[in-house]
Amino acid sequence: MTANPEIEAELLVRDIGQIEIRRRPRQRNMNLSVRADGSIRVSCNLRRSQREILSFVASCRNFIEKRRARLAELDRLHPRPQFLSGETLLWFGERVRLDVIWSWSERIRARRVELRGSLGGLSGEFSTGKSFAGEHGKVAFELTALLTSNVKQRQEAVVKIYKKEARRWFESRLHFFAGLMGVKPISLSVRGQKTLWGSCTGAGAISLNWKLLCCPAEIIDYVVVHELAHIRHRNHSAQFWEFVERFDPHYKAHRAALKSMEPIIGRMFL
Repeated sequence: MTANPEIEAELLVRDIGQIEIRRRPRQRNMNLSVRADGSIRVSCNLRRSQREILSFVASCRNFIEKRRARLAELDRLHPRPQFLSGETLLWFGERVRLDVIWSWSERIRARRVELRGSLGGLSGEFSTGKSFAGEHGKVAFELTALLTSNVKQRQEAVVKIYKKEARRWFESRLHFFAGLMGVKPISLSVRGQKTLWGSCTGAGAISLNWKLLCCPAEIIDYVVVHELAHIRHRNHSAQFWEFVERFDPHYKAHRAALKSMEPIIGRMFL
């Protein structure tokens, strides 16, 4: 989520690992994060030299090592799925079962199977997150796959379900909250970035990450509200957060929950 435009990323490889540098014109301080794959991301302003950035990374070595140890522990607790029968995937904050039907057909396809009746249509209120965002009944994923298929091919079939549902869900929530907030987004794009949940351009074009469908509905709504708020406030000022809070009184808890889910979601998809 950002209202601060970036230039193209720079990539460095050092003994500490791969470092991705994102430069933002209006950023004051340097920030460092460790991504789900253990690589390092640094964001800074345009004036910082490579020498300054590497010195900053070196000063964060203890943090980086602790973070990587935590990621290794998450790998143990939440191993990356191979998209095989018996595994579970996150869907609107709940674990749903994956069943694989092996076939000699070259077409690999996935579908969502309703295990019991739907609970109704989209709510006109802030989502409560009850049982798949108040709309979905219990579901499972059924994947028909070639016997010789690999993990990437099976994953791609499942991702199509997420992307299709994401567009439908995002369009509905954007329409609802845009009317409530008195703002007008000009477009919606659905993407799958590794480190960005959403963005809003100066013209009001909204981008949202389909992987948000792993999260409970109230967290998705927080991201929608956050990005729509950037149409009115282009930064993260006190006025911006006050505006967000008017439409999501629990945004701090939702933001923290999203942060805690990032490494788990990062392990679900390659």
